[in-house]
Amino acid sequence: MKTLTLKKLTINNNVITFNTGMNFIIGYNGTGKTILFNTILYLLGLKKNNRTMNLIKNNEVELECNIAGQNLSFKRNLRDEVIIDGDIHEKINAKEINNFYTSLLSPQFNIGHDETAATQIIRASFYSDGELLSKIDKDDLKSKIMGINVNYLKESRRQIELFKNNLQKDEYSYEILKTYINNVERNLNSVNNNDAELIKGILKKEFFNMYDELFENKKILDQALEAYDNISRQSDLLYSERSSLIDELYNSYLEQLNLRVYSSIISYSGSERRLIEFLNLLIRTVKHTDLSFLNSSGLLVADCPFDHVDSSRLNEIRKMIDRETKQQKLQYIEFCYKDDSIPSEWIICDLRNKGALNWLKVD
Repeated sequence: MKTLTLKKLTINNNVITFNTGMNFIIGYNGTGKTILFNTILYLLGLKKNNRTMNLIKNNEVELECNIAGQNLSFKRNLRDEVIIDGDIHEKINAKEINNFYTSLLSPQFNIGHDETAATQIIRASFYSDGELLSKIDKDDLKSKIMGINVNYLKESRRQIELFKNNLQKDEYSYEILKTYINNVERNLNSVNNNDAELIKGILKKEFFNMYDELFENKKILDQALEAYDNISRQSDLLYSERSSLIDELYNSYLEQLNLRVYSSIISYSGSERRLIEFLNLLIRTVKHTDLSFLNSSGLLVADCPFDHVDSSRLNEIRKMIDRETKQQKLQYIEFCYKDDSIPSEWIICDLRNKGALNWLKVD
């Protein structure tokens, strides 16, 4: 999958220019960090947020990005459409977002294609505490990032079940026709003429036509089930193989943070669980050159991800992220409180003196 990089966010005359590596936007509570986070999501068409929409509707707000080598700018109009300019000129609504990102980012899968995956993967590159996915959604997203097309399997299973239900109805109709023909033949046996034989012939022909069609459809169902089982087994094997490779990375990350490897998340403390969740996301957003199957965005944007994490571990994880950015595997953007351990060259915007709400013209 190709990469998304943020370049510049402009709100009226206020400009935030993003580095390709480490980026920190700092500020106290209530200075607008989350507003900026949600504004980026909204401009990209990744999140419908009425509060954000109302805040920026009377303002000049624009986000410049590079997506798959294309320099693009994103705005929203009063009809809630996404206006795209630059190397591509388009006006798209919410229903067209998936096709837009799929065509640009080209996620790769073991079989078929998935029109929703690119949008979901980019959306998951924005981390905010409080936005929790269900276990099913998390598992599906993990599979998509690993290049396994779970939607293809689900849709195939749905089509097979639909065909199977229709076949059961045909079998029921076949039994009714069979009973009807037997009743008609008994009544016609008392009539010995050519018309009776003609009627019997027509009914038998119809019976055997239906039998042949039913027999063929049963064969088709058996073949479809066999093909589905084969693809499902291959996908499970692929999932296991690719998960083990990712687990190796995950374990190396834990070692760098002096965290023990537990089989269950509940074995970790509350702050450690936050780190575990973040590490899982980090692994899946970094462009690992040796894991070419990963549909990684190369972008991670985090809104205050490290509350209540001790300073030593916080410094280590930021060093870890910095190493990935220096190898051009990731663009990292974090919204956080002021922290003396953050190098000044990483800070691209300081909201402490003038919060982002002061940038906006509000009715």
